[in-house]
Amino acid sequence: ILQVVQSAYTGTATTNSQSFQNTGLEVTITPSSTSSKILLVTTFFFGQNRSPIQTQNNMKVFTIYRDAINIAPGNQFLQQQEQTSDAAITYLDTPNTTSAITYRLKMQTDTTQVTIHFNRRANGGGANPGCAVMVAMEVAG
Repeated sequence: ILQVVQSAYTGTATTNSQSFQNTGLEVTITPSSTSSKILLVTTFFFGQNRSPIQTQNNMKVFTIYRDAINIAPGNQFLQQQEQTSDAAITYLDTPNTTSAITYRLKMQTDTTQVTIHFNRRANGGGANPGCAVMVAMEVAG
């Protein structure tokens, strides 16, 4: 391990978008070599609720973007109505650069009748938001 960068995020985000939206959790790291790999470890929690007319479970999708590129697609979470869930994504990236890279956790839902509350309970309430963490570790290539 050549370097470790961590970001903690206690803010909140809410979406019912069917396109990826920023959660607010991100970390920036500058690899020291083009042969380095970046190991990302992300932990977070979210709640979701759906409108009364939505009668089925729906997919909530979380992924990690490297700058503008979706590098960890397919991290989907199936949740019931009005639940809160802890989640984690671990991904090993090969960015092939020595320029600064920003990794962002993004979220989307498959219907506008479902709302995701990032770092909040299912109804979006609660006095204390969560603390989401993203750690980026540069690993010698």
